[in-house]
Order: sequence, then C-alpha cells, then structure tokens
Amino acid sequence: MRIDIFPGIPNSMQMRIILFAMVISACAPSRPDKLINEIEAAVEMPAGAHPIYQYRRYYTENERVVAGTYIFNRKPGREWRTSQNSVITIHGGCDVVNVAYSKRDQRIAFIECNDTAE
Repeated sequence: MRIDIFPGIPNSMQMRIILFAMVISACAPSRPDKLINEIEAAVEMPAGAHPIYQYRRYYTENERVVAGTYIFNRKPGREWRTSQNSVITIHGGCDVVNVAYSKRDQRIAFIECNDTAE
C-alpha cells in the first residue's frame, strides 16, 4: 500500500513521521492540564489560605468559566471533573478555597475562602 501524505518521501519514512507525531501528541499536556496550569500560575491564594500545592484541587467548566474548589487536608493534587461530578462544600473557611477563571478574559474572576460555620 502506498502512503502519499508526504509526496516524494518513501513509505517507510512517512510511517516514521506519522508514528513520531502520534508519540509526541500523546506526550503533550491535554487541554484541561494546559488550562489548569494557566489558572494555577495566575492564582494568588487569599489571606489565611495555605499554599496552593497543599490542597486537593478540583476543576470543572462551562462555556464561560472554569470553577475550582481547593480542599485542604486531602491528598494534594488536582483533577478535572464533569459538572455532574463536581465537588460541593459547605463552610470550611480557608481550608476550602473557591476560584473562578474567566475563559473570555483569561484571568481569575474571583478567588475566596469558603464561609465558616457560626
């Protein structure tokens, strides 16, 4: 079978190019990872909050906003969730931080500690 994606280049070389491109694309960060990296680079934690790396960070999105919930005292890390499987928290003070990232403006729209139980 002749492959003519790159005319004039032998089949064996075309296959190597295609396989190389597939390997490289598999190694590249996924869209959520890239977006999360951008968000976390822009985050300035609120007064009273712990450093961002000490939180378990959950993200979900709609067409305009990426919403994040950071929860302290869980295994640190981050994960992307569907809106049906998002995290809901009540109270927690700065052990729970909420963040919203505007996709249109490409900036943090707000970040704040959760309220506290009185």
